[in-house]
Amino acid sequence: MTSLSSPLDSSVPVCFSLGIALLALLASPAEAQVSAYGMVALSSYGFSYQGSSFSFNADTASLGGGAFYNFPIHSRLTAGIDGRVLYGPAAYGGITADAALRIGFVPPRVRTRPYFEIGGGVVSAVINPGVTPQRITNGAVEFLGGLDIRLTDSVDLRAVEYGAAAAPSNNGRTSGVGFLDAGLV
Repeated sequence: MTSLSSPLDSSVPVCFSLGIALLALLASPAEAQVSAYGMVALSSYGFSYQGSSFSFNADTASLGGGAFYNFPIHSRLTAGIDGRVLYGPAAYGGITADAALRIGFVPPRVRTRPYFEIGGGVVSAVINPGVTPQRITNGAVEFLGGLDIRLTDSVDLRAVEYGAAAAPSNNGRTSGVGFLDAGLV
């Protein structure tokens, strides 16, 4: 069986592809933003047992860091993803690692950049250190909000950030954390 085709049939997809490529090159793309940060925090790891409210033993100093990626958007609103780790080395400390959706706002002619995040990850802490230590590790939902202040075009001061990560506890113990931190982005 012989099929009849014209030379025009094969050139349409090529012309269409070249047109799309040309539009992509000539369009003014928004720039994505990738940032890394370090922070110091006052954190409090606590525990819940079988649905009771969380009890927090003591506040501890923690160190943390992470990175976020803001998607290219032509707006004052930003959206991206953030991955972070928070480590409290003290007896009542612990480790938190999570990933979150980050929504921010970049106002015109103002150096402040407020944001909030919602995500999930893991919280791990030791209950009864020194007596009968037991590490409690579980998944958790995290909520946080903060304010970055632009110092230069490439450096921000993380003026304040407040957040918490915890999970409901229906059977057994569950760990959670609340934290207040500051740092550089």
